[in-house]
Amino acid sequence: MRLGLSYRCQSALLLRQSAILVAVVNPDLGGKPGGTLETVRSALDFELPVVLVHPDTGEVFLIEPGDDLLAVLTHNSGISTGWQPPTTANSQSQQPILTHQSVK
Repeated sequence: MRLGLSYRCQSALLLRQSAILVAVVNPDLGGKPGGTLETVRSALDFELPVVLVHPDTGEVFLIEPGDDLLAVLTHNSGISTGWQPPTTANSQSQQPILTHQSVK
């Protein structure tokens, strides 16, 4: 219990100093008090956008404040946006560039 409170305080301090949150987390595993998923939810409550990277699938999501986090992660919302590297003929020789695409 005490450790969770410490992580929550750390998360709150981090979010107060941020304009955007970048988080790498598997949302299927749930979360712990003060953990990454809770920090993502708090960032959205603080009106901060979140870039969420799923470590197992490689999917990258831009989640805006006001978006339904669960709907975004399950692709059930056209409101939020998904990010994917473009596919090109020379993709092996170039670094991936993030481009904006709507998730539907």
